[in-house]
Amino acid sequence: MRWLLILLCCSLPLSSHAEWPTTIRENLPIAVDPEHSAIAQKTLLLDDDRIFVFWGGGTTQATLLYTILDRYGEPIFAEPRSPWPAILYGEPTGSTLRAASDSCGGVLLNWMKPAEPPNTTIWAQRVDASGNILWGDSAKAVSTINSSHYSGCAAAMGNYYFAVGTTEDGHDVYLQKLDSEGNACWGDSGIVVANASYNEKSPHVIPDNEGGIIVTWTDVRPPYTTYGALYAQRFDINGQPLWAPGGVFLVDEPGFRQELPDGNNGILVHTNPGGSFNTNSLFRFDDSGHILWELENISKRTNAKMVAGEPGFVYLGWPWEQSGNFRNGYYAQRVGIDGTVYWPWCDRINGLLLVDNSRNQNDDYFNIAFRYPYFYSLSVMVESQTTAYPQYLVVQSVDIAGHRRYGNQGIYVAVSHHYTEAEFREPNILPSDNGGAVLIWFNISYYDIWGKSVLPDGSLGGPIPPIEHHSNQITASVTVSGLSFTLPTPSHVTIDLYNILGQKVQTISDGYRQVGSYSIRLDEGNLASGIYLARLQAGAEVKVVKIAVVR
Repeated sequence: MRWLLILLCCSLPLSSHAEWPTTIRENLPIAVDPEHSAIAQKTLLLDDDRIFVFWGGGTTQATLLYTILDRYGEPIFAEPRSPWPAILYGEPTGSTLRAASDSCGGVLLNWMKPAEPPNTTIWAQRVDASGNILWGDSAKAVSTINSSHYSGCAAAMGNYYFAVGTTEDGHDVYLQKLDSEGNACWGDSGIVVANASYNEKSPHVIPDNEGGIIVTWTDVRPPYTTYGALYAQRFDINGQPLWAPGGVFLVDEPGFRQELPDGNNGILVHTNPGGSFNTNSLFRFDDSGHILWELENISKRTNAKMVAGEPGFVYLGWPWEQSGNFRNGYYAQRVGIDGTVYWPWCDRINGLLLVDNSRNQNDDYFNIAFRYPYFYSLSVMVESQTTAYPQYLVVQSVDIAGHRRYGNQGIYVAVSHHYTEAEFREPNILPSDNGGAVLIWFNISYYDIWGKSVLPDGSLGGPIPPIEHHSNQITASVTVSGLSFTLPTPSHVTIDLYNILGQKVQTISDGYRQVGSYSIRLDEGNLASGIYLARLQAGAEVKVVKIAVVR
């Protein structure tokens, strides 16, 4: 058999390059396919300012999808990908999606699927920095026990831990470890963390520095039989408990909580002791679970948030309505792990005012982030207390000294005048290495995901792609030995072969490639005589070559 190779249509503009919008009314579409409605989304910042976006929901079964945007807002894949392409049953629970660093430059994904055959409810997948799944087309089962809550994270030495709150035989907590290949290390269900019939639930996992893990959970053991208390146990890399049997007491009656590692095998806990609605504390516990310090009244409201800052620091953010000496707006705090508070903190002033605005904030939709040397907030503001619209998405940023970068009111980056336009949900802010930021949010009105970029000076828009990033820069040709092409920039390259009816026959190549020239052998063994189209996509650029096969 021989190939008659005809080079045609080599520079078809089959897709245009995305660019970050520069006006408040325009937004970048990320997931707007009506066939796959997005009902939840998680984002993560990768190297080179690329953005990983993970979402669930949709009109078809088993809809979980992800994509990666480059710094110019362009997806590196032609179509979103599934983290478990072999699974064809059951729709995952969108609200249980998780995305976190896998500590190797990629992403650790977790999700919960309703209890249907098989009876596994917690799943996990690793995706590398190029977007390739690492734990197989069926993903990995974390636990075979029906679950109500779970938490997962990467730890030192290539370990991945998952704490699972079960609904079988009451509420118990189990711990599972997966190795770097996704293999379960501790049986089908994991090891017991707490099962003393005290309604143990809501587990969280926090990595230590030695490849082990700290697990926190709530239960109602005496004397906290009504509202419960927070407890913790530390396990070494082999699953051996290091603290007192049954765990150590941390805090009574937490209404919400967030935990971070302190960098010294201990943890920081941000919570509201006693179930207070308006007064939160920050605690630090050492590597034995003993309390080192508590900062009372360090933040407000149960929707306050905590993020890791530069080494040795954490940042808090919260919304607050006008009351007493406090003005309407969003506040923040910078705290060292030694317990030092760096921004205003006293009886009269509590926290650094981020956005000083007479507009009424929407307290439920607020997020924070840090990338040295700047702290960022993303919030939703409305026109007044008597109307729900217009809604504005507002960005603010401060340096570590507490100086506001975007004035008293922040930057208004997006607007919705009516619920038929958009409702901003689950806003995420991902700082760029140049001091700007990318914003991603979920539009509940149409079940879409949109984005925006802010430049360091506060203007809208993103980095301008270099000339070679635009279309018509890939060269492609066909020879008797295969398909040859040259890449001017690193790209994820997909080459698919189609018949004349437009049906895909085979995938010739799929993976991330560096700058350079390549030649790939075409597998003609199963091809009949006829005309075929080889479609090469690198980032947003597409080349098509026509191939005639003659036997």
